Amino acid sequence: MVIHLKHTNIILNFNHLCDNINYYFQTFNKKIMAVVKNNAYGHGLKEISEYLDKDERIIYLVVNNIKEALYLRNNNIKKDILILGNIEASDIPLIIDRNLTISINNIKTFYLLIENEFKGKVHININTGMNRLGISSFDLERIIKSSLNIEGIYTHYIGDENDLINIKLQQEKFINAISKIEYKKYLIHDVSTNNVSLLNLDKTNAIRIGLGLYGLKDNLKPILSIKSPIINIIKIKKNEGVSYHSSFIAPKDGYIVTIPFGYGDGWYKNIKIINKDYIQAGNMTMNYTMFFSENYPKNYEIEIKKQIPLLYL
Repeated sequence: MVIHLKHTNIILNFNHLCDNINYYFQTFNKKIMAVVKNNAYGHGLKEISEYLDKDERIIYLVVNNIKEALYLRNNNIKKDILILGNIEASDIPLIIDRNLTISINNIKTFYLLIENEFKGKVHININTGMNRLGISSFDLERIIKSSLNIEGIYTHYIGDENDLINIKLQQEKFINAISKIEYKKYLIHDVSTNNVSLLNLDKTNAIRIGLGLYGLKDNLKPILSIKSPIINIIKIKKNEGVSYHSSFIAPKDGYIVTIPFGYGDGWYKNIKIINKDYIQAGNMTMNYTMFFSENYPKNYEIEIKKQIPLLYL
């Protein structure tokens, strides 16, 4: 799929997306819950979800809020959708009508669902150390024994190999909590991209994968690239400034090349573009980005990939 912005092409490679799904499915032999929150990490919520909706290895699409979930339903996405964030009482009729699955992140939500005799599917989020959202493990049994339709149980670990001791302690807490109930009857999805290869998966029957799907982790294949033509080349001397406020000073004699792509096209303004052949020269402007090269460009196109790039496609 190619999306044109002026003279710049944004390319979604669905073959790479398929390869990344293959990697997780074949390596870990678990059901996959595809995280598509926040515009599918900048890759296009509608476009990515339409592709995933047809893949039988994906059992859930995971979003942050009801707005994202309703957007998917309004675009004829049929697959189960899990909302990670909190909901309000006013959301309940829509949640039931559009067949959405919700999370219990606190006792307040639990009481809200009981009071409204909620009949939809529910997943319980247990706080094991992230200390952001999630119920106490002490409340798990009470919620399980309630009248709610509990389908899944999960937690959120704090990091990756750099936090290995802590995430293993978190998993111990999680396993201790679910071991007090008949956990095998529930969808257990405690691991995600950052830690799926580091933790024990014996009690896990599904994995939540976000960054990995898009090729933004390990040696996976990035599914998005941006190709933009060089529209101007200026020879520059050492110590000359570039961009607003001269936010880049040339380290030596070289060339400044400009592409017609800026933060007005949806890129996060403060994230510098990474390219093996060029150094971003100063702040990105609304419509253009400049790069420094010691040598005259060998071709007239710059490719950007393996970054979390766009707010909107």
